[in-house]
Amino acid sequence: MDSLIPPWRWPRAARHLGVAWILRRSTLPPSPEVVATEALEILGEPVVLHRLERPAPEAWLASREIAAPSRDAGWQLLLDPSIEPGRDAVVPGALPGVRELPPGTLTLLGRGPSTWRLRVRTRGAGLLVLDQAFSGRWRASVDGEPTPVELVNLWQLGVRLPAGDHELRIWWDSAPFLWGLAAALVGLGLTLALLALPPSRDRRPPTGGAAPRLRGGPGAR
Repeated sequence: MDSLIPPWRWPRAARHLGVAWILRRSTLPPSPEVVATEALEILGEPVVLHRLERPAPEAWLASREIAAPSRDAGWQLLLDPSIEPGRDAVVPGALPGVRELPPGTLTLLGRGPSTWRLRVRTRGAGLLVLDQAFSGRWRASVDGEPTPVELVNLWQLGVRLPAGDHELRIWWDSAPFLWGLAAALVGLGLTLALLALPPSRDRRPPTGGAAPRLRGGPGAR
């Protein structure tokens, strides 16, 4: 990982990922992101626990939308000290640029392993960011109307919001998995049914020889 992100930048990247601490064999270089360190021993090995400044919250409204033309450019933005976790959102864009987003309020109504419920109020069109790994299998609705999800900060889940007071629901679409499971079960059932059939008996005479003659039939002596 050192070759991808220098260790002195790890705390900043970790905060964008919602991480509250870093466990490492050696102490990280000094960083304003690290608020405390603690020497520990795990399985007989010495390690150092680095406690970080408050990570990004589990759900928040972006104050700035910052476009990154590539993944590498996105990483550079997330590691920039001027990009604040829990405030700025880096999104894919053909051209770099910064757009200010209107303020708003957010209330988390409920969260489970595969669902989110939130109430959001914004003065204008906004961008909701969730501390949730992005996947195209996530679905979202605003006041019951379907709305697309998008990739934010290279890994998080984002949802565009219209102005006003709205209730959002975000859930994991398990339908493709269930259809695949159903097809697999049908195939397994057919295989077991074929295996359970009794073997067929071939009553035809063996090839290459004459058919046996029954006693007492025509031509018997």
